[in-house]
Amino acid sequence: MKAIAPPLLHAAQPVDVPRSSGIRQVVPSERVRYLAEITYTLRNYYAQTDPTIWILRAWSSTRMGVVPFER
Repeated sequence: MKAIAPPLLHAAQPVDVPRSSGIRQVVPSERVRYLAEITYTLRNYYAQTDPTIWILRAWSSTRMGVVPFER
């Protein structure tokens, strides 16, 4: 089951910019690889732990007398 984003309360208003701000990159080039490695590590961590979390939550809810939820 995927999470659904809540609706926006206010739509973003268009910004009138006559020319480029001159910013080329948001993240400096020397930090791109570093951040990519962090992202890779976190995605692998969540991929490995997510199934375990669902199992433990279902087990815990049955011990407390709550009907287990579906994934």
